[in-house]
Parts: sequence; C-alpha cells; structure tokens
Amino acid sequence: MNVENSERLDRATEGGTAAIEQLESELERLLAEIKSKERWERRQEVREDVDGDEVVTKFVLVGAEKLRQRYESLLATKQMLVGVV
Repeated sequence: MNVENSERLDRATEGGTAAIEQLESELERLLAEIKSKERWERRQEVREDVDGDEVVTKFVLVGAEKLRQRYESLLATKQMLVGVV
C-alpha cells in the first residue's frame, strides 16, 4: 500500500469513528430523554369469554414512543456500521 492510499484509509477510518461517536452521543441523549418522559400506565380491557366478560388490567410503557422508535433506528444503524448483527 502506498502512502497516499494509506492516508485515504486513515481519513476514512477517522470519519467512520467520528460518525459512530456522534451516533453514540445521540443515543445517550435520546435514552436520557426517554427515561425522563416514559411512564407506566394502567389500562383495563374487557375480554369477552364464553363464561362472560373478564376485565384484564395491563400496564404499558407510554410517553416516549416516537423517541424510542428513533433510538431503536439509530441503534440498528450503529450496529450495522460496526458490523454487529
């Protein structure tokens, strides 16, 4: 490998490293925001059964659904960039 190709490879590696570091920073920021906004909410649903109706209580995580989707998307991008599947 000549010096010019080696320098290009070094710059490409540095750019990739910088992109991954930027992704990690954004992931940390999103996770902190998710933690501050998410909460457990109690929901009751009525299920119809052959023996009659049954009220079922569920607890669901709400408050940061779009942030969580963005977080998961960026996490998948990071895994793809670093070669983790």
